[in-house]
Amino acid sequence: MNFNSSLIFILILWSSTAHCLDTTIGTHSFIYPQKIAGTQDSYTLFSENIAQELSLNKLKIKANISCYQSVPGLGKSQNHYVEPQELTVGFKISSTLRLSLGFNVINWGIIDGYSPNANTSAEVLWNPLHSKKRSSPILEITLDNYNSRLNLIYIPQQQVSLLPGEESRWLPRTLLINTSTDYGKIILPETLNYTYQDYSDPNKSLSNNWGLQWQYRLDDWDFYLTHFNGFNPSPKIKPTVSLVVNNPNEVYAQSDILLQPIYYRLQKTGASIVWTKNRSIFRYETAYSHRLDESTSMTPWSLENALSWEFNSQIMGKSMTYITQVYYSVYPDSADNFPISHFRLYEKSIVLAGRYSLTERSSLTFSILHQLESPNFAGGISYRSPFLIDSLIIEIGYDFIEGSTDSLLGTYSKNDQFSIALEQHF
Repeated sequence: MNFNSSLIFILILWSSTAHCLDTTIGTHSFIYPQKIAGTQDSYTLFSENIAQELSLNKLKIKANISCYQSVPGLGKSQNHYVEPQELTVGFKISSTLRLSLGFNVINWGIIDGYSPNANTSAEVLWNPLHSKKRSSPILEITLDNYNSRLNLIYIPQQQVSLLPGEESRWLPRTLLINTSTDYGKIILPETLNYTYQDYSDPNKSLSNNWGLQWQYRLDDWDFYLTHFNGFNPSPKIKPTVSLVVNNPNEVYAQSDILLQPIYYRLQKTGASIVWTKNRSIFRYETAYSHRLDESTSMTPWSLENALSWEFNSQIMGKSMTYITQVYYSVYPDSADNFPISHFRLYEKSIVLAGRYSLTERSSLTFSILHQLESPNFAGGISYRSPFLIDSLIIEIGYDFIEGSTDSLLGTYSKNDQFSIALEQHF
């Protein structure tokens, strides 16, 4: 599907559904003040979303379908996609047992931002600062008791993650670090071309994924246990490149670079606790994962922990929410600097965030991440409000990144971005 056919599809879909379904048409534009050779200085993401819910006795049908198109395109790889974020048929078998079948996104995490237990769905990483989850075909069984719930899922075939395009500035443009080569650092030429090869899944990690979550509620406390056996939504990126080695500290790439995403199977077991007290919400997550494939190039195991405190107060009669998050994770290897490794930003870090409600429908938000063992940091601020009419929403934002050039975060220090989004609701 090229851009013209995508645009026609959007217009037809809008004209036929705008008056009978919950429809949203939007644009999200990103502008980069600092230029990088061979990459776009700006692009716009066009989107349409339609949603509907229908209940018939014990049967419930939910539909939430999205269409996205990037203009201009960010490379030869996929720049558009149409998929159901949710398209399920649910059946209430009894007062405690429910069955759901279709496409859906399962999120078992309880912490905003990065959640150690939110690992069951592929991602759209065209812009890692504004990533999205992808849905997959799923069978979900829920057993709900008075104060406990058991959720079982089976995913016959996962979708793959959509990675930054070949011309995207969200691929390394100065250095490659900690790749699968024999060298820790590879110096890149001023201009280079990336090309994606077909993804590899040698042990069929995308097939036959399954998991379960058990929840128990007790007064102000919620306890969760989770287990997932399936793919890692962040594939390992294997670069193929010709090198010139002057010495171990001067290794230069001398050719265009081939990138191959490699998916592998892991097993992750986690626990979470939520405690609500007065105006505060405390959340804690921990998760241990280990690789089930034999390849030595993949991370063999990891232990991730996250602690969050959310507090609500009043400033000048308006609601103000403060969030403090502390992350401490252990990995046996060093992170590379491909954006697919974005979860490694939270290895040892602290996040401060807040949201100030100016009116019932307008708000100001901010966040900043600081890595505790380095001077690296990143953050953002945004304003969201109705614009001209109640059904038109505007959001204006600015994201910034600062870090050393030989780090994952610093690789993208020239990617400070202004953004403006418009959403029209029908």
